Amino acid sequence: MNLRKLYQNYRKAYNRKRRETGKTPRWSEFLLPRLAQSLKDVSKAKDVEWGGPFGLCCECYIELYFDELQRSKPFCERSGLRFTLRCNNPVDTPEKISLGVVNYDINEGTFKPETIGSLNGMNHPSFPLSPDLEIRDIFTLMHKFEEKDLVEEKA
Repeated sequence: MNLRKLYQNYRKAYNRKRRETGKTPRWSEFLLPRLAQSLKDVSKAKDVEWGGPFGLCCECYIELYFDELQRSKPFCERSGLRFTLRCNNPVDTPEKISLGVVNYDINEGTFKPETIGSLNGMNHPSFPLSPDLEIRDIFTLMHKFEEKDLVEEKA
């Protein structure tokens, strides 16, 4: 499965919920859990967790756990494979929805320290995930982020 299929399913659910209830479904309630579950399935992780949206950028995270005991630890002591997403079009336009991975290694410096923009991570760009990207490729991308962080910690 690729992101395009998840987006199509999101658009169908979005339109159905709008027709039935008049309410707007949130991408973080429909798309994010399905992406998280798909990542868990392709990675053979024992558990998955997701959360958000947080802050002005509507950032969400997905974390995969390969050890069954990780979820029982306090949040700050957990060690899973995690990455942060932004929905680049979270408002009433499901046909234009796209997800991007936040790159915390880049600080564009647009917002001065201690400003609302800086505190909300707006100095860190997000890079769009292609709709044609397979779920297993997103898992590989998560792995590359994690490996880079581990190498930097050892240095």
